[in-house]
Amino acid sequence: MPVEEFAAQPFVQKYELVKYILEVGLAKVDKEYAGFSPISIKSAFSEKQSLFNMNRRDLEKASGSISTQKDS
Repeated sequence: MPVEEFAAQPFVQKYELVKYILEVGLAKVDKEYAGFSPISIKSAFSEKQSLFNMNRRDLEKASGSISTQKDS
């Protein structure tokens, strides 16, 4: 089934969550959405490794704009 046909179904149109999932999937296909990736980190409270989910690509963009603002 083509994506456009799936998106037009009443079930998809009725439920906001399904519409958002579809939007994320389409953005990912278009390479406009990096999503979240697990980053392995050491806990501050123990020696255990944990996973922190973040969007590093967009964080780096935001960090660049913050440092630019500080330089001004």
